[in-house]
Order: sequence, then structure tokens, then C-alpha cells
Amino acid sequence: VSLLLLIGVAVLSVAYVTADKLGGYPWMMEVRGTLNSVFNAAPVAQAAGESRETHRIDYFDTRDGTLTFSVDGNVGKLAVTSGSGIRMSDQAGQEIVGTQDESSGAIRFSDQRFNFLSFTPQKDEEENTYMVFMLDGDAKSWPFKMEGENKDRLIYRNDVGKTVDLSPIPSLGFKNNLSFGNGRGYIWSRSLPLIKDTLFIGHGADTYVLHFPHNDYVGKYNTGWNINAIVDKPHNMYIGMAINTGLISLLAFLILMGIYLVQSFRLYWREEFDTFAAYVGAGIFLGIVGFLVAAIVNDSSVSIMPIFYALFGTGIAVNILVRKRRKDRENVS
Repeated sequence: VSLLLLIGVAVLSVAYVTADKLGGYPWMMEVRGTLNSVFNAAPVAQAAGESRETHRIDYFDTRDGTLTFSVDGNVGKLAVTSGSGIRMSDQAGQEIVGTQDESSGAIRFSDQRFNFLSFTPQKDEEENTYMVFMLDGDAKSWPFKMEGENKDRLIYRNDVGKTVDLSPIPSLGFKNNLSFGNGRGYIWSRSLPLIKDTLFIGHGADTYVLHFPHNDYVGKYNTGWNINAIVDKPHNMYIGMAINTGLISLLAFLILMGIYLVQSFRLYWREEFDTFAAYVGAGIFLGIVGFLVAAIVNDSSVSIMPIFYALFGTGIAVNILVRKRRKDRENVS
């Protein structure tokens, strides 16, 4: 087994290193993409040698009527003044001077912390005025509508025309690897903070979609998703259970599974497998183990869970039968 594992690691390593040199065969690129996702390496899309400077939006915050944002860890604040003027400042409150391009109307800044972004005043068909935030080299624009009696309040307008106050979204883990597991890193990082509200009682079965922060447009953007995507499940049965039915229910489930797994392992580790029941019990045990491992990256399903619990109950009954027959055999001998 150890030899096979070493051979497997060697093959994967060679595929990772030579994927480009051997013409980028699809299966090699898939292997490399998987390893990149796990180890947080550079994306495969940039493997062709293209070196393009990219910048990361950390968050937008419009709760106080101004636009506070962070890009690459540098915090800036854009405020609209009377007469539709703007004032840009950094985290310390120091003003950042901007100049407006006569042809495009874009307002740019010479400060090295913000010289790769711009704000462009625009109007829609109804004469509503926006300050449009953009990063150089990025096709995505972020329109912030100027509202209020004096048009001095900024609020984000999403792609369906609704205005939404944005704020930093709580997250836990996967900060630099949101695309881990086909986006599971992003989903888990936003789901784990939700558990603080379900320590005792969950929100209700299958209510996860109602409590996920769907207004986390920046998070979905950084993951490479459509920012309007709806996350309706956590792709992790245990996280889903903690949020839907509560952390206590998850702990009860894990304790129950733990007791069964330990009992089965100790039982079949020493089993002689001279009866059909022993084979059935061991098979159910391995099936339960496989399901619980797969549940780390998959959700519970109404079509699967009844089968799982039926096998789980059968496994307990078979364990009792196998243990009784073992005791009878030991008494006879």
C-alpha cells in the first residue's frame, strides 16, 4: 500500500511539472488544476507565461452613506460633497487628490496605493447619477448610486437594478483560497460564521439558503463566480446540519456515528468472518465510513438519507448479532 501511494504521488508530481511542456494534455491540466486548488498555487489560466498585474477587492462598505473600500489591504473612502463634488481619503483621513480625464470623465489618483482604480460619474435613462468604480484591466464595473436630498449618499446598485447597502461579510478561513474545491472554500468560509447563531437551535431544516449572505458580491467576484449566484447549500453535510438543525444536533449525530464506528472497528478487526452476518456487518460498516467521508464535500439528500439511516440501523442490529455469536463461540470453546 505504501509503495502504491508513493508511486501515485510521483505520477501526480510529474504530471504537475510537465503539464505545459507536454502540450497541456487535458487530463494533466485537470490534475494540475486540482493541485493548484489544494495548495493555493497560481491558477492554470496563467500557466502560459502571461504576467498581468491583478488587484484584489477586499470589501465595500456603504452603511454610513460614504463608500469605504479596501483593495490589496489599502483602505480608501469616497464621500460625495455638496454640489456633487467628491472627496477621497485614506484610512488615516488624509485626502487623496484625484484628476479627471477630459475625454472619459474618469477620476484617477496619483497615489500609488490607488493609481490602478478610477471613479467615473455616469447617468442612467432616468437621470440618476452614479459613481462607477473600476479596476484597471477588469471588465467588471461597480455602480454606486448617489441618493438623498442632496445626492450625497452612495449606495450600490446591483445587476437587477436594486440598491443594496454593502458591508464586510464575516468569514472564517480560506482567505487566499476561495476557489478551493470548486468554490467550496468560499462557501465554507461564509457558512462557518453563521453557526454562532445556531449553537442550540437551528434555523430549520433546509433553510440554509435563507441565511447565506447572498449580498456578498465581492466574495463571489473574488471566487470567479457570477456575483448574482444563489448559494442554496453548503456542500458539506456537517455544516448544513449545524446551521439547519443546530450545533447540538450535529454533536449528537457525530457522537452516535462515533460510537458505531468504534464499536464496528473493534468488532470486525478481530472477526474471523466465518458467517454471512459478519460479511454483511463489515460491508455496512465500510459503506457508512465511505458516506461520512463523502459528506465532507457533499450535502445530505432526501433520496439518500433514508437509505443511509436504514443501513445504519441494520448495521447496529448486525453488530449485536455478530457479537452474540462470538460470545457463544467463545463459551463453547
